[in-house]
Amino acid sequence: YNTDLFDQPTVERMVKHYERLLEAIAADATQPISQISLLTSDERMQILEGWSGHPSLSSPNSSLPSLFEAQAAQTPDAVAVVCHNESLTYAELNSRATQLSRHLRGLGLTPETVVGICVERSVEMLVGLLGILKAGGAYLPLDPDSPPERLAFMLRDARAGILLTQEDMLSRLPEHDARVVLLDTHRHHFDQESTENLPPAAHDENHAYLIYTSGSTGTPKGVKIKRSSLINYIRWAKDAYSQGESLDFALYSSLAFDLTVTSIFTPLITGSRVVIYPSKNHINALEQIFTDNQVNVLKLTPSHLALVKNRDNRNCRIKRLIVGGEALETNLAQKVFESFGGAVEIFNEYGPTEATVGCMIYRFDPERDSRAFVPIGRPAANTQVYILDERLQPVAENCVGELYIGGSGLADGYLNRPELSGEKFLPHPFSSIAGAKLYRTGDIARYLLNGDVEFLGRRDNQVKVRGFRIELGEIEAALAQHPVVRAAVVVVRETVPGDRRLTAYFVARNTLSVTAGELRAFLKERLPSYMLPSAYVPVDALPLTPNGKLDKRALPEPDEMRPELAQKYVAPETPLEKSVARIWSEVLGVERVGIHDNFFDLGGHSLLIVQVNDILQKMLDRQTSIIDMFKYPTIKALCEYLSAGESGQDFTDYGPEIYEARRSAMRRRRQQRHNRSHT
Repeated sequence: YNTDLFDQPTVERMVKHYERLLEAIAADATQPISQISLLTSDERMQILEGWSGHPSLSSPNSSLPSLFEAQAAQTPDAVAVVCHNESLTYAELNSRATQLSRHLRGLGLTPETVVGICVERSVEMLVGLLGILKAGGAYLPLDPDSPPERLAFMLRDARAGILLTQEDMLSRLPEHDARVVLLDTHRHHFDQESTENLPPAAHDENHAYLIYTSGSTGTPKGVKIKRSSLINYIRWAKDAYSQGESLDFALYSSLAFDLTVTSIFTPLITGSRVVIYPSKNHINALEQIFTDNQVNVLKLTPSHLALVKNRDNRNCRIKRLIVGGEALETNLAQKVFESFGGAVEIFNEYGPTEATVGCMIYRFDPERDSRAFVPIGRPAANTQVYILDERLQPVAENCVGELYIGGSGLADGYLNRPELSGEKFLPHPFSSIAGAKLYRTGDIARYLLNGDVEFLGRRDNQVKVRGFRIELGEIEAALAQHPVVRAAVVVVRETVPGDRRLTAYFVARNTLSVTAGELRAFLKERLPSYMLPSAYVPVDALPLTPNGKLDKRALPEPDEMRPELAQKYVAPETPLEKSVARIWSEVLGVERVGIHDNFFDLGGHSLLIVQVNDILQKMLDRQTSIIDMFKYPTIKALCEYLSAGESGQDFTDYGPEIYEARRSAMRRRRQQRHNRSHT
């Protein structure tokens, strides 16, 4: 055999698999070859009893509230949470959460009562979460920035009996039937309650929280997480990330994103601090995290990790980075590792919402990892992971199959969706435990030779964009509700490596027409911002393959023309306006940008703002803030702000020759991709 292509263990394994095939054929020559397992008995045992994971000897045997209460008794004067100039000790946080829990019990809360919580990131957020769990209810996290129509659906679908919120939130909430408790201005109602811990009312099988994810049918689906699943994850995360140390965690993402579960509850059972960054803009929050240098552990997506790779992080206090939500490129992990001078641990955590935040972990090894993407590693405690074929049989190492998850972290199905729950949560074929289930992830993976798992992609219409899990069907269903749209399809395009953008294609009814701006405004009332397409392309008909299926390869590339917006095009006039317009044009991939065009209406998002800001700083030779980009989202407003007090200051013009050279390079790359896709 060719030793340049194969090593000896691989060839020996191939010979064994061939022998196994011949033995099976000799035993029954009538059976289909597809049903013959190539695994030897030893390999099957290694996969099912070794690599797949197995229950640990320890069981939860305690609830999250009781672990927090024990920590509060052990370190009552230690600071538990910090947000700006406000902080609470463990004793204070426990007392306030207990008072709230007693108030909620008084309102009739019982186990399985769903309590919505819609608040800004604040100390009240932690008081509310702990109060709900202590009282025995299940919390429903609601993002204040979600469209009211979406919030209304969640509250209605979950049948939330109580809603915790803040005074400033009331005007942004939709109509609902829940009883409102204001955590700020209603505090006097429960300040008189006793601070003595309540006896537990909920059991392991009761739900801890209900969280909604994007749904392929057009509406989000609620994932039910049991208390036993939550405590199993938190205890595992404590061992994996805190490792016996007292480490402070940063909290900067939305409560409706289950990534926050790690950052909230893990430090609260170790006597450490939760440091809250309330800024609504993730980019601004990340700047603050790396500037004020208060935390030791940060959990973030690869898209956000890419924003800090070029910083000098050698003096940063962060010791551990937990990365999840998307595939992690090895080159990115290597650059970030080097930016810390090697003084940081990077953990790649994998796990769908249905497996309670995370269920697999891999510690990045800069000397050993050479594949394009960092593996997702091995199962967490009390978790089983299998890579199976279409007949639900294990595949051999290096063979591709679908990833299935079992164990204590599994969700309790989908709320009010029994058919979908039955499709995704299957009877566990390898467990002796009655009623045990396996979750079908839809993720494609394979075992590496050492037993680590490598993630390879998806088998369905679900995508990850900037760390957000998105069902393209939900966007398509929302588009189809527009009276002018007859048919629509949404795809992900990656014009620039690492910059994944949603593109919507639509067919209008008869002779009617609709602009990109009108469609964006329509979707903005129904979908969260991360699900809004960057481009809207009208087509006469959706292209089909000969067998009648959608032919995505035949969909045209979005052109670089300015989309039709509500405001008329006004050309830039001043040198500064012309330079900024060229920058926007390059970054957004839009040929012509007017001075009154909104950056976000042109398809921009927060990560692209970082690129614009980097070029602006070099052009102006001075510091500019990302926050200013959000405050002044049009060229006219931004240039007026930049020129205030700086009218006589020179800047390095982002001139036509630079712009044209870079745009020409982009066009060539786009044409090359087009040619490859049609050969």
